[in-house]
Amino acid sequence: MNTYASNYLIKYNEIALKKGNRHIFENKLIFNLKQSFIISQIDCEISKTRGRIHLYLKNSDNGALVMNILSKTPGLYSFSKVYEIQKNQHFIDNIILLLKSINSFDKIKTFKCDTRRADKGFFLDSMKINSIAGETILKNFTNLKVDIHHPEIIFNIEIRN
Repeated sequence: MNTYASNYLIKYNEIALKKGNRHIFENKLIFNLKQSFIISQIDCEISKTRGRIHLYLKNSDNGALVMNILSKTPGLYSFSKVYEIQKNQHFIDNIILLLKSINSFDKIKTFKCDTRRADKGFFLDSMKINSIAGETILKNFTNLKVDIHHPEIIFNIEIRN
């Protein structure tokens, strides 16, 4: 786990034109992002994994400016604020504690959980994680209901190496 003030997960559109050149376009996209953050005087680090760019901010006060920069960057598909927790048998409890600390879900009525497991060695499969997380969220946020077709909010859970 890192010790940055704020993290973002950035997904990008298909940016490679031919086999073998993906890294050229990924590196150019990262270079463009770094330049935008330097110009805006935002202290950050950027890294990449296949299909993902990770943005680590050293100061969380720049959230609105960061989202503005990301929303205007060509080639990005989506971006999300990310919260890291320990990957262990108590991770669902940690998710609930985190959700309670960061947001009030008074205006939201429906949700769904969507899990991706890059770490296939994790002891639960994606469907089981969705089930456990959804059940735990329902117990802790009684105003919420599950709607897998048209949720107002999606809780994306990524289990990474």
